[in-house]
Order: sequence, then structure tokens, then C-alpha cells
Amino acid sequence: MDPEVKTYLILLLVSLVLMIGGGAFASYVNSDFGFVHVYQISIYGDHGAVISAMLYVPSTASPKHPPAPPAVLAVNGWNNQKEFMQNVAIELARRGYVVLIMDPYGHGLSGGTIGLLIAYGPYGTVSALKYLASLPMVNASDIGLVGHSMGGLAITEAALALPSDYRSMFLMESTPFWYGFYSLSLVSHLKNVAIAFGLYEELGPLMMHEPTGFDAPKSPLLMQFFNTSQPVVPNMIYGSISDGTARILYQPPITHAQATDDPTEIAEVIQWFYQTLGAPPIYIPPSNQIWQWKVVGTGIALFGAFIFLFAAGSLLLRAGVFRSLVRPVPDYRGGFTGGIGWWINAVIVTALGPALYIWTNLFVWSHLTSFVSIVFPQVQSDVYMFWALVVGGITIVLLILDHFVFLRKKGATAVNYGLSWGGDRKTTIINIIKAFVFAAIVLSALYVILAFVFYTFNVDFRLWIWALEPMTFRRFVYFWAYLLPFSVLLVPLAVLFSGFMRPRNGGEVGIGAEMAINSVVLTLGIIIWLVIVYGEIFAGHAPNLSVLPIYMIPFVILWPLVASLATFYFRKTGNAYVGAFLVTMFIVWYVVAFDSF
Repeated sequence: MDPEVKTYLILLLVSLVLMIGGGAFASYVNSDFGFVHVYQISIYGDHGAVISAMLYVPSTASPKHPPAPPAVLAVNGWNNQKEFMQNVAIELARRGYVVLIMDPYGHGLSGGTIGLLIAYGPYGTVSALKYLASLPMVNASDIGLVGHSMGGLAITEAALALPSDYRSMFLMESTPFWYGFYSLSLVSHLKNVAIAFGLYEELGPLMMHEPTGFDAPKSPLLMQFFNTSQPVVPNMIYGSISDGTARILYQPPITHAQATDDPTEIAEVIQWFYQTLGAPPIYIPPSNQIWQWKVVGTGIALFGAFIFLFAAGSLLLRAGVFRSLVRPVPDYRGGFTGGIGWWINAVIVTALGPALYIWTNLFVWSHLTSFVSIVFPQVQSDVYMFWALVVGGITIVLLILDHFVFLRKKGATAVNYGLSWGGDRKTTIINIIKAFVFAAIVLSALYVILAFVFYTFNVDFRLWIWALEPMTFRRFVYFWAYLLPFSVLLVPLAVLFSGFMRPRNGGEVGIGAEMAINSVVLTLGIIIWLVIVYGEIFAGHAPNLSVLPIYMIPFVILWPLVASLATFYFRKTGNAYVGAFLVTMFIVWYVVAFDSF
């Protein structure tokens, strides 16, 4: 056997073991090592859309074994999925609570639409709470609600609609009055409310009308909600739990996105329900938590998915129909003079994306009705799409100028850039189509594995906010709509690395070294930008809401993957198309599966 084939067969096997084994291990933790039964269910919502949910039922919860335990409805934030709430669900279920986590309308695998303004709902939580209260193994008079970010608005909707169907609620990095949607007079009757608001919360001005998390206790809105004329004292209970007027503020030292993966805030959720719901069927100290091991399992699975993209593709290139894609790496004609061209390109590449992010983000949000349409219905995907169009358009112009001003005189052609196989045009067109089919086959195989793990083990591929999700048919349709706009950035990036800025001015370096160099070039600017933005937040300065740095964090992992795949497949095939199509399809799948409608 060819040693290279053997190597990639081993890597393929390793990737399968990591994905399936990591998913199985995560599932084992997710069920508290078999004590909790986890079911994927569908709830038919009051607004005609199907709600996707997971139900956690401890072995001790059964109508045949009274008394019925308390239950909790847990809801994720905007542009998140129910799997974000699995960490909370694990800890509550292993303590004997029945837990229902759900995708709000327009999120994850649920139907419906959340709308342009997320504060206006509906979310589907009213239907979910009705369902939870109807279960025979649940104490319908002892139900808690917990929601992260937009999920706080979602559970507020349920609490206001069904005031007799819950006993207490916990708002993770949220308030019932952010955006000013729910009036204070309306939410003043909410029962036993805990608010966790991190010291480094990015959304303080939206939720508390105060610049930072440090300033939250003196928010007039919060003080009025707590019925006090003085700044709220964290960790002190205001009002009475027994009559439902209790209020408490927690302030863990975290950011907005950390909440669902923070042991301190999860412990606060447990402690609050210990205090406000009936006695827990199984008492375990709030600090005793196991969800981290589930994250290890899903993180291993995600890493296995990344390996699969390299291993499976390398083997598929040896199939007869795809062998024509492979040719020797073409001669390098890039660079201006000496090595200065590489450095100029590197600075432009690393700085261009973060430099334009704030403006493109603001532009889309100020022109939402122009972007969000039947064809492009996902708000954050539209932000990324417009950013990709602007950055990609500039990149294309710079590549064209580079060619005509500097490289054409060196004899550079489409062949040198990895854009042509030479010979007649028909050969190149056929190979471009083959490259597209190749990428589709590799990603389809990965999708099948993800779907198997998801529906067999009830977990996705995830590490904190980085998650690869299955798609509904509706999302699959919009995947094709977003594919072309995103290619305006991702295809030129692949061409840039293959034809214009190989390391050492085109001199030969190892494939691993070239992947690492290109990863740093593509990602360094974003890392520096995030360090600056969060440095300001951690220093206690008011965040610039137009920045929304949360949505740039995913690129810290995604961009090295993009650079590595583009570089790897150029070195394997001598053309830019294989890597370009693969990364474009992967990124669009990632974004469209993640975003909300």
C-alpha cells in the first residue's frame, strides 16, 4: 500500500473514532452516565410551527414513584441552539429535576420565525411550558424557568402568559426589560426572579441602560425592579421567596457568551432553584459539576470533524473521476520584488477583515429591511454576507491590480494562480465542476456522520461557541442562496494563498509550515482586534455596541481552518478550486445552521 494512502486511511479512521467516540462519551455524560433519559421531541406550537426540544427525565421521575419532582424549562439565546443549554440541563437533571430545553421559533431545528426584532417574539415558550406542565411525571405547581440572553425574554413571555404555571425564574446574562420591550409595570409581578449579569457583560447598555456590568447595580431599572432606592447589593435576596416577590442579582466575572459554559453561573442557577423550587430530589452541592466532560466529548468530536475534511478528501482525490483534478504545483510568480510583496499582502490580509467589520456590521443593521429578505432571511448571516462581499470585492480588486501591475510582466498566468489546468478551456471548466462535486461529496459524508451522532447520541459537534449543527430542509435551501455571496470572499482568499503569497517568496517549505503561516496571516488581525476590544471591556470601559465582538470570536478557529484547508488542497492538487469550494461550503453550512430566521 502507498505510504501516503496508509497515512490518510489512518487519519480517516482516527477522525471517525473521534467523532463517534467523542459523541458517545458526551452522550454518556449528558445522561449522567445512564441515570437520566434524554429524548428528542417535537412540540406543536400555538403559532403553527413545530418546536424542536430535548427532554431530560431522571430515573427517579416516574408517575409510578411519587412525589413528582420539580421541572425546569431552559431556553437559549439569539442565534444559539438548545444544545447551548445542555450544560445547565445536565446539572439540574442529575439532581432529579425534569428539564426541557428547546429551540425557540426560528432557531436550531424549530420552525417559525423570530423576526427582525428579537424582543417581539413569539418564541414558542408558552407552548413549551404548557407541554412541560402536562407531563405526568412532573409537579406542575413546581416549575422553574431559565433563559440565556434572548432566552430571558422568551421565558418572560411564558411567565406573563402563564403566571400560575411557574414558581421562579433565572435570567442568565439577561433582564426582563432589555430593549425596553417589557415595561417595568408589566414585569414587576414576575415571581422569584434571579438575574445574573456578568461584570464584563458586553450588552450592558441594552439590558440595564448602564455602560458596563460593573454599573448594573445602580441601574434605575434594576433598582425599581428590586423595589429599592439604593444600588442593588449582589447576592442579597430582596423580597420574599414564600410570597413570590424574591429578587437577587448575581455578578460573576464573565462575559455574555461565557454564561452557559461557566461553572459559577451554572452553580448560581442550581442554588436559586434549590431555594425557590421544592426540595431537590437528589441534593448535590452546586459546585459539584460534570458538564465539562460533555464539552470535552463534543470538542473531541469537532476536532475529529476537522481532521475528516483533510483525510477523506485526500483519499477521494485518488478516485478515478477526480484524478484529473491533481497536477503538479505550478511555478510561483507572486510577489513584487524580493520578499516585500509577501509582507505587504500579509498585512493587508490580516488587517482588512477586522478593519471593515464595524462599518459593515453597522451598515447592515441600519438597513435591515434591505438585506433581510425571502432570499436572505437570516440577520447575522446577512451581516457576514455583506462583510464577505465588501472584503472579498476589495481582495479581488487588489489581486487584479497585483497581476496587471507586477506579475504579468513576470509571465504569471491563470495556471500559476491555480485557476487553470492549461490546455483548452473545456478541460478547465470540467475540472471546476468536478472540484465543486468533490467538495460537496466530502461535506455530505461529514454531514451524514454528524447527523448519525446527533440523532443517536443527542449531541452535536461543539466546543463552547464553536458548533457544527445539523440543518432542517429550510436551512438547506438557504444554504444554496448564501453560497455565492460567501464565495466572493473565500474563493479569492484561496487564490491569494496559492498564487500570490506563498511563504519564502515561493520557496519550498513543508506543507505543515505553510498551513501554519497562512493561518497566522489570516487570523492574527482578528485576534489583535479582539484583544483590543475585550481589553477595554476587562478594564471596565463601556463597550461599543456597534462592535458586537461576540460574532468575531468564531473566526479564531474558523479562519485557521479555512487557511489550512485552502493551503493543503492547493499543495495536493496544484489548483485553488478544490480548497476554495470546500471552505466555502463548510463556512456557509456552519453559518446558516447556526443563525436564526
